[in-house]
Amino acid sequence: MLSVRITPVLVLLAGLLCSATGSAQRRLAALEPGASERGPAASAGVLVHHYDQLHEGEHWRVVTPRGPVHLFRPSDHDPTSAGIVVFMHGHGTTADRSWTTARLASQFAASRANALCVVPEGPQRAGEPVVWPRLDELLVAAAGRAGIELPAGPVVLVGHSSGFHSVTAWMSDPRVVEVILLDGLYGREEELAAWLATSRSHRLILVAERSRSVAEAWVRLVPGARELGYVPRYLDELTLEERAAPVLYLRSQVGHSEMVTGRAVLPLVLSLTRLAASQDRPRP
Repeated sequence: MLSVRITPVLVLLAGLLCSATGSAQRRLAALEPGASERGPAASAGVLVHHYDQLHEGEHWRVVTPRGPVHLFRPSDHDPTSAGIVVFMHGHGTTADRSWTTARLASQFAASRANALCVVPEGPQRAGEPVVWPRLDELLVAAAGRAGIELPAGPVVLVGHSSGFHSVTAWMSDPRVVEVILLDGLYGREEELAAWLATSRSHRLILVAERSRSVAEAWVRLVPGARELGYVPRYLDELTLEERAAPVLYLRSQVGHSEMVTGRAVLPLVLSLTRLAASQDRPRP
């Protein structure tokens, strides 16, 4: 009689366990095509941690009090010289949506940046405050929940569209050496000029389509700035002077949203930073 009463309970528990496991696997597979699970989460804040076979790197999705953060670290990164790339999305999207629809793991891998790439949650509509006012708090929180160490190298900030507001709030962090604005120059030109003037190592890359008139008017006032009338496909289309300019402006033939959702812009501009491996061009 005892075994008759216990058996249905065991069957029910087994069914629930299989259901939960299958659900977790489906969420993982949907998050990044070609991915395979690598093991248990590093901490309670990790919802996803796996080795991405397609893009050859580790991916974490962690949850913080200020929303989810995605992290990607290429398998061939050099910890002795690695830095950090922080990508901030614009209005109308989220960190999760940007990660999947823009296939950011693929683009980070194509750039060959020797960096831990971080994609946090940002404001989703006009008038919302910056989610992470301090860059150091974001990085410490995300790395702590992933159970990994932060690279000691420089930080490159990338802001798409209104992601500009978060990026300009973070420029005062002493580790930030390069800023990339993808159709994201919406004022604060004086702050950008002051930041550039504080160190010879500071550099700004502007790519503009909608914000073209504002970007071009400002760039022509900046000493040493260089302009190119299109976004090149390969690095060797840029002169050494253009690659080394304190301000490089690229007039984009690529649309506002496609700067992020396509593969023509983000890998290229990241490969222009000091975090990129020695190369002639990004991976195809």
